[in-house]
Amino acid sequence: MINSATKILSENGHECVKSLLKNVRNFKVIPKLTDEINSKNTALRQKISEYLCIVTDIFEPQILEKYQIVLEEAITTLICDANKEVRLNMRQTFSIYAEKFPHRGEKLFSNFDASVQKPLIDEGHVDTNIYLRKTSSNSSAGREAKANQRPSSASAKKGDMKGGFASPTS
Repeated sequence: MINSATKILSENGHECVKSLLKNVRNFKVIPKLTDEINSKNTALRQKISEYLCIVTDIFEPQILEKYQIVLEEAITTLICDANKEVRLNMRQTFSIYAEKFPHRGEKLFSNFDASVQKPLIDEGHVDTNIYLRKTSSNSSAGREAKANQRPSSASAKKGDMKGGFASPTS
């Protein structure tokens, strides 16, 4: 009986916090939320990931810009979490963040492991052009290195072909 009462209070509190975040836009909440990303409590990390998704979606880019470092740290940490709900929330958060800050989102994406990048691409949270640009720059660099080692006509032709992808410097 006591456990069910605690669960009801906990869920009501969670819904209240979500409602407060949506309706009262206080930027001071961001550092408070990110302080708890390393908690051992899975339920807390799951709720924090939901709150961060709401905050990233609701707040204007000018406010989020002040907290980019802590937000990126939270995204990077929680997107690799053991809990699948936390990872899902953080993929959504990353998508929103990348829409608001395209260059920072691309940089953050390129720092993720392939195991993190694949679900982002598969679920449509990231523009596939970012992924193609990253892989094309890596393969172009490999082709150019091979062309420099063996100056045959076949390898020179391979090194010249870029396939229409963006240059590695963009």
